[in-house]
Amino acid sequence: MSLSTRLITSQTSRVQQRKPSISLSIKRIAIHLLCGVLLCASGTAFAASDESEMEAVTRAIIGGDLSTALKMLRRMEQTAPENAGGLLDVAMLYCEAGQSDDAERVFQLLETKYAPPPAIQQLIDYTRQLGCARPPPRRWSVNYGISTGYTDNVNAGPSQSTIRLPDAAPIRELTLLPSYLARSDTFIGLDAAGEVEVGGDKAVTLIGGLRARQYMSESQFSYQQLLAGVSARQLIGQQMWDGLLAGSALMLGGHLYETALNAQAGFWGEATERQGRPVRFGVDLLASVLQYPQNPSYDATLLELRGKSQWRLRDDTSALAAAGLVADLSRRDRIGGDRAGLMFSIRTETRLNDARQLNLHLQQYMLNDANIYNETLFGDLKRSPTSGFFSVRVQQKLNLRDSVYIQITRNWRDDTIPLFMMSSTVLLVGYQW
Repeated sequence: MSLSTRLITSQTSRVQQRKPSISLSIKRIAIHLLCGVLLCASGTAFAASDESEMEAVTRAIIGGDLSTALKMLRRMEQTAPENAGGLLDVAMLYCEAGQSDDAERVFQLLETKYAPPPAIQQLIDYTRQLGCARPPPRRWSVNYGISTGYTDNVNAGPSQSTIRLPDAAPIRELTLLPSYLARSDTFIGLDAAGEVEVGGDKAVTLIGGLRARQYMSESQFSYQQLLAGVSARQLIGQQMWDGLLAGSALMLGGHLYETALNAQAGFWGEATERQGRPVRFGVDLLASVLQYPQNPSYDATLLELRGKSQWRLRDDTSALAAAGLVADLSRRDRIGGDRAGLMFSIRTETRLNDARQLNLHLQQYMLNDANIYNETLFGDLKRSPTSGFFSVRVQQKLNLRDSVYIQITRNWRDDTIPLFMMSSTVLLVGYQW
């Protein structure tokens, strides 16, 4: 999955939890910004290889240090996981280093020990045909996707018409009109994302993306999102530093709902081994300036400081976790004032076979308002929104480029004021190429 695809996917996840709902005005909750960029574990549909080792070998090859590259490849070959994907990674890197004999030896091992699926065999035959003298990789890429699905709560509303408030609230019970209750709907979706490398060694990349979802009945909740930005990365000593600057615009129900300017900077430390498995740690700082043209009182600046870790749980499973501090600062005297709290996220990728992959993703934000929300309606209660999601995705590769997937996601928002609580389930089936 490309950087632009992951970024626009992560930004769209917050759309589902920030739609106008039963509140007196449009409410904004904690933003799940850039999680796709920061929280996507390494690996392909064929292997869960260690990203740091692969990057180090590639950098050595690009830098002309073939001696170091070959030394690392020999070690990788000896410690490669007992699966076709891990051996294929090693063989292709031998090719990158111009070592045709070594690549052929590993190719033959793949063919005799495993029964490579047609897509893998096609890649092996193509590489043999070129004698490892493959043309230089493209400096640009474009990906597309179509999808269809169902949600049981398109409007982010509560499931019950009677809302019981805490004892401290002057009003003990609210009865909601049917139009404010959760409503289900089906939808179709379209995704497009592209990247163009403009710096040497993939140092600088321009990214862009478009995502649209059209609901069949509740069209006022249909949305379109456009994103554009630039990312950069640089190896300094033993640390890989990276940064991102991106802007986005979100249309909801045919109207401009949100604009955002997002920045991220961070680094990964050198990979080490823990209990015989590679692991690495890093830090990220995120900042977003958010504007809501239809409701400027909710304009805000979001700051996050995250620690992150990536490791291999098993030969076929990699994981990436992050946790940190969050500050959601109001810029227009938002009701409830500033918010502060914590976040955590964990994502795993498991290779089920050479063409099928299972992804799990859990994320949650826990925030607290600084001020009383509304003394007339809710007494001295302060909001403490806790929002998150859990998704399960199974993806099947059809060939080297195309794949199909099915995904189910559970979203939730809890709060000290029950009026703002909600949950939803989304079932999604898609095709990517």
